Amino acid sequence: MIKMKVFSFVTLFFFISTVQAQTPTSWKHVSLGSSHTCALSTSNELYCWGNNYSGQLGVGLSDVHRVTRPSMVSLSEDTKQLSLAGTHSCALSIQGNIACWGDNMRYLLGPGSYRRFAPRPLPAQTPAMSLSMGSSHACLVKDNNTAQCWGDNFFGQLGTGRTRRELTPTNVVEPSPLSDIQVGENFTCLQTQSGQVKCWGNNYFGQLGIGFPTNQSKDNQSYMLPQLVELGRVSSEIATGEHFACSLLDNKQVKCWGNNQSGQLGIGSQTNKAQPTSLTFSENVQKLALGKQHACAILQNGTLQCWGDNQYGQLGIGSRDSQTTPTTVALGQSAKQISLGDKHTCALLADDSLKCWGDNIQGQLGLGHRVLKTTPQSIN
Repeated sequence: MIKMKVFSFVTLFFFISTVQAQTPTSWKHVSLGSSHTCALSTSNELYCWGNNYSGQLGVGLSDVHRVTRPSMVSLSEDTKQLSLAGTHSCALSIQGNIACWGDNMRYLLGPGSYRRFAPRPLPAQTPAMSLSMGSSHACLVKDNNTAQCWGDNFFGQLGTGRTRRELTPTNVVEPSPLSDIQVGENFTCLQTQSGQVKCWGNNYFGQLGIGFPTNQSKDNQSYMLPQLVELGRVSSEIATGEHFACSLLDNKQVKCWGNNQSGQLGIGSQTNKAQPTSLTFSENVQKLALGKQHACAILQNGTLQCWGDNQYGQLGIGSRDSQTTPTTVALGQSAKQISLGDKHTCALLADDSLKCWGDNIQGQLGLGHRVLKTTPQSIN
């Protein structure tokens, strides 16, 4: 028995060491979960790192609870999009198929085991164009520009007009053709092809953007069907955090709404807003990303600015002081893509390099150690 344990340890050490030696330096897409990270290299190879207790790294190892360097994941089809949330991960292939791995306690990844240590196809799924995973529910946009959601539905967050939990993708009640759908914690938002934004589900913090009931500072009602968010302009991009959401408008300005206890709305205060409220940037915005209680935007010149909760250095500004307005992150070059987890952040840069920062207790920064970092660190 002792010999077998020693052999297993040596085998795992050799596996991880081999993967570390193959870490790429050129990347094209990154996505973050609660405390793990996955990224796609420019050679279409998928790597994951960080917390692996539920198998969310997809490396097929149940005895390794964390990996602090990028580890290769085997997929049968080339990946178009990654979507991580909580303690599970999914990959959408170019062909429109979805494979998932990690925590399956809520059967969000399909019937069967509570943990999946390697990618498996999502059952009963039709070809998809985009995917948004949440911790307890998920949604996709089909190739006919309609949406389907599945998972927990206590607050009506699936948009099916009822509160029954769904184990397979189920049609959202929305007649307009869609361009995107994004999942928050117990709420969901979509964007139509005409640029309208609609949200539904839990509205306790005003995260649906439809206002509070008269003379109320919270909303105990749930909304089972999509509700129109009055933005005043056409939306070109939507993003959702835990209990807040933002829209990038056609004039390259941003409006946010919902929970603001950590300043994550970026409006200079910590007051919740139940209707869209404008942020101020030094120039136009080209991309948005939201985390649990922090947010980031890439400006037109490639500058990255972040705001909100910063207890773990997830804003990347060299301190752990939270910020209520957009604050510039020193990356050394322009950012192309950003992804935010619960307490860490990663940015894909102009030269295809990848930098991450923030909480690192599970090795989710991919640096080979577990030390928190308050400034961007290169993954190589």
